[in-house]
Formats: sequence, C-alpha cells, structure tokens
Amino acid sequence: MSRYLSVPRTAILYPYTEKKRQPKGHFVKFLDMWQSTMETDRVEADNTSSQADEIEALMAIYEDWKVEDAEKRVYSITLHHESTKEEFYFQVRLPQDYPSESPPIYEISAPWMSPASKEALGNALEDHYCAHLGENILYDWVNVVKDFLMRQKQSICEQEQSMPHVLEQLTVDDIHEELQCEDMPEIFHGETFVDRRSVFQAHLAAVTSTKQVEYVLTTLKQNRKIAEATHNIWAYRIVQAQGKGIILKDSEDDGETHAGNRLLHLLDIVDARDVYVVVTRWYGGIHLGPDRFKHINNCARDLLVQHGYIKQDNTGSPAEGKSKERRRSTPKRRS
Repeated sequence: MSRYLSVPRTAILYPYTEKKRQPKGHFVKFLDMWQSTMETDRVEADNTSSQADEIEALMAIYEDWKVEDAEKRVYSITLHHESTKEEFYFQVRLPQDYPSESPPIYEISAPWMSPASKEALGNALEDHYCAHLGENILYDWVNVVKDFLMRQKQSICEQEQSMPHVLEQLTVDDIHEELQCEDMPEIFHGETFVDRRSVFQAHLAAVTSTKQVEYVLTTLKQNRKIAEATHNIWAYRIVQAQGKGIILKDSEDDGETHAGNRLLHLLDIVDARDVYVVVTRWYGGIHLGPDRFKHINNCARDLLVQHGYIKQDNTGSPAEGKSKERRRSTPKRRS
C-alpha cells in the first residue's frame, strides 16, 4: 500500500516577495527640498570659509588692506601710481555666493585717471574673472591693478621722451569719429536756480560707456557760458552690459570740494543707472556755505525725476532707492 505524504497547503513555501512601497508625492517633494537645502547650506558654508581664508591671507600680505564693513563684507586697499604718486582706491564687496557663483562687486576711485583707462582696467578685471570662474580672485585682482598702473607709468615715460609737453584736447568731431556706431546721447537741460546771485543748472544724458561721457562733457563745453562757468560738477553711474553687478562710476568736483562725491552718492542711493549728470554753477560773489551742496543735488534730482531715473510715490515725492528700469543684458563682470 502506497502512502502519499500530504503536505498542508499552508506549509507550501513560496519565494518571499514584498511589493516595494513608493513614497507619496508630497514626501518626495519634501525630500527634494531637504536635499536642496542641505546642498545650499553646504555651498554657503564653503563660500563663507573660503572668503574668510582669503581675507586673512590678504591682510597678512598687504598692510593697506582694510576691513570697511565686516558684516557687509566690504574691503578696500589704497595703491599709489609710481609716476604721479596719486592714490588709487580699490574697494570690493563680496556677495554671499562668491566665489562659487558671483564675482566680487568692486569700485574704483581715481579722479586723476581718464574714463577710458578706467574702462580698460575694468575689462582686464572682468577677463581675469571669466578665466577663473569659481576661484578666489581678490589677490589676482590686486595684481591686475598693480600691473595696469605699472604699464601706465611706462606709457607716460615713453610719451614724455617722444613728444613735447602739449596736451591735445579732443574735439566733438574727434570723439564722434571714435564712437562710430555708438548712439550719440541726447543732452537734456534743467531749469536754472538762483540763490544770492549764484546760478545753478543741471544737464543730463543717458550713457552706456565712458566714451559717451567724454562726448557729453565736451559737447556741453562748446557752449561758452558753460565752459566759462565757475564749476561744472559731474557724476556718472553705468551698469556694464556684459557684467553681473559690475558698475562703472566716477565723479568730479571741478573745484567745488566734495560736490562731485555728494552728487555720485545721490545716484547711488536712488540706484540711477546708465546716466551722466552735470551741474553747472556760476558763482555770484556771495558765499552760500553748505546751501550750495543742497542746490547742486536738488537741481540734479529734479532732472532725474523729470526723466524717470527716480520714481515718485503717490504723493509726488521721489521714492528713494528705486530707479527707472533700463534694458540690459547680464552675463558676468565693475571705476
């Protein structure tokens, strides 16, 4: 008699398979956000550490390296032109995402340097940044500035040896020819303002290059009254079309001490972009004291408001810190 082993159905073993549970949609989003936040925090920490190391090294290398504002990460160094002994002030502000993403924001103060030279230096700094994306470049930038000043010294020496001491002033036609295809900026004039026989008048032009700045000033001085005025105070602020947060700016007192810096400060606080402002003053023989600075800036402000560089609120008063948005492109890059 044959016997068959009867195996209970429950005892039959099957390969164990468990269906993998998929995370729900909102949990996936949470994971993505968490991972993204962790990565951002890591990059920010790396940037902060890298900046601290770089600044510490620069302070050890250069005695003139200064911390202007540690919280806002603003630093500066003052160099000197070897031929003229003129000061060259170089200031940088480090964005939070430097060096991983953004370049340092820098400013140059060198009233003795021509606008064309400042633009050439700005191009050299930008080229160096673009060739070293994601790297610490402050030390290199200081060397770029030093090399540029050295080349200027050599150029001045060569000119002194090869030509007589004659200063050749560009005429409007000369500048027009150099500008070639660039747009000739239109110049606008504000109303005159009179206080104790002193007369003030502002002039304004939209500019995108330092060559246009030269053109505007030379054109204005074709007017005999403007050319013979006591002071022609000016300031400009240009956002580089090829730069990322790079601003070209400069000012001139023309004998009215500190007036140019105050005018440039006005352009800064209203974030006026791609504009050149000249304020002409004809001295009337009576000292105005601090009132003269108020009149200079008020004339400039009125013309900036009139042409949309300063927006106004509903009350008709200028809204500080805002400017007319102007069309501009932005790959990376600075007077």
